[in-house]
Amino acid sequence: MAVAGSPPEAGPTGDEPGGSSSLGDRVYRTLRDEIVFLELPPGAPVREVDVAKRLGVGRTPVREALQRLAMNYLVELLPGRGAFVAPISLPDLVKITEIRLNLEGFAAANAAARATTAERDGLRGLRDQIMRLTEDTPRATLIRLDQDVHRAIYDATHNPFLEDCLHRFLNLTLRAWVLVLDSVGGVADMVDEHAGLIDAVVEGDAEKASALARQHITDFEKDFRAALGNPASRLSVDRQRSSGI
Repeated sequence: MAVAGSPPEAGPTGDEPGGSSSLGDRVYRTLRDEIVFLELPPGAPVREVDVAKRLGVGRTPVREALQRLAMNYLVELLPGRGAFVAPISLPDLVKITEIRLNLEGFAAANAAARATTAERDGLRGLRDQIMRLTEDTPRATLIRLDQDVHRAIYDATHNPFLEDCLHRFLNLTLRAWVLVLDSVGGVADMVDEHAGLIDAVVEGDAEKASALARQHITDFEKDFRAALGNPASRLSVDRQRSSGI
């Protein structure tokens, strides 16, 4: 779920008013979120005709969206068989985290230096939402808000090439995170981490923003590995693997 009013993800398939690309972008974002939040599980078929009917669009924008999802490693296009939700690769996640550790810090520093007044106001709004979280907040809501914070920071870098990489890696990471979200820690840690990062970006403290972003990724990997050690979480992972992970 993107931040209200935020621009679409960077790339050659962005919105073009009145064109099929705008429909393709809408279909892409809908399918992306369904895949990320495991509403479409790994291995599930994604049939053009079914998606077109469900979303009330033609097959051309669906085809565009599936091509884009394939480029972002969320869908596999198999000749003669169609499109399927890509598996979640835990070894690949470790490699992605290595890359994110550096790129997230770089992005946070750039956002602190380049964010517009409107973007800083938007980040303050997200901080307000975070400060209202409670232990009763659904885990899915926490992950969606985490996603919104990251995407707002990416947008504020004003570097479409950096944004494109980060959006892609975030989608892959969040999908694995949703898999173990019931085993992660409480709300307090999320509030502290995100509020501090947002404050550093809003205040223009590039060095602090970079350090906090890197720490956030390090903590994520640590929490994820701990969650995999939880028997209930391990069962969830194994169940998903039997579906194609």
